[in-house]
Amino acid sequence: MKKVVALAACLFCFSFSTHAQVLISLLLGDKLNSDKLEFGLIGGLQSSNLSGEENGKLSHTLHIGFYFDFIMNDRWSFNPAVLVKSTTGVRYTNSISNVSGIDDLDSVLVGADVKRRIGYFQVPLLMKYNITPQFHAMLGPQVGIRTKAINEYTEGVAGGDLLFEENIQNDYKRLDAGFTAGFGFKLKPKDGMNLGVRYYYGVVDVLKDNPGDRQHNRDLYFYLTIPVGKAKAADVGAPN
Repeated sequence: MKKVVALAACLFCFSFSTHAQVLISLLLGDKLNSDKLEFGLIGGLQSSNLSGEENGKLSHTLHIGFYFDFIMNDRWSFNPAVLVKSTTGVRYTNSISNVSGIDDLDSVLVGADVKRRIGYFQVPLLMKYNITPQFHAMLGPQVGIRTKAINEYTEGVAGGDLLFEENIQNDYKRLDAGFTAGFGFKLKPKDGMNLGVRYYYGVVDVLKDNPGDRQHNRDLYFYLTIPVGKAKAADVGAPN
């Protein structure tokens, strides 16, 4: 019952801010871990693109969240996660823009570099298979809830860079879905951190009322997972 209460408190706090989410994870990690459940933080580098964008280049951001590993047996476990900060998108160089509605500003933004940032609350629901005690593979569906969408224009001007943000949130659907596959490596044979890579293949056309080529999210995640409080939980549960 204590673990259920701790889990509910953790999920409630994760709805407010990334800082609160990470803090509550660190505080409650030992309450959530057991011999059948591992809880921890996940984060790393995310490289993204949008299919159908011929001139688009990879966009690089960071992602962070938390994960659970429900251990079924020595080989299989259910490995859901919640990425509270995950930004997909694409980059363009030498763009032609007419976005601000202000002629003088638009004339400056012609040729600007553009970063399209689409923020999501991502939930991968993966099955994990332990190939060996240290190597594992993962596969499963992933759903995302869009939290923001902007075009960020950057153009060099006298005295520094000019930055202009265009809100394009109404152009993109609220929900995304697809499939994720990955491979990971445990740094220590037991109870250690994991390094891994995952690839997300979106199947939803994320652009509303799209008359052209379909746009799907394509994301590559390089990640590190850190169990939180597992050693402490093991010490508490050990017989005297």
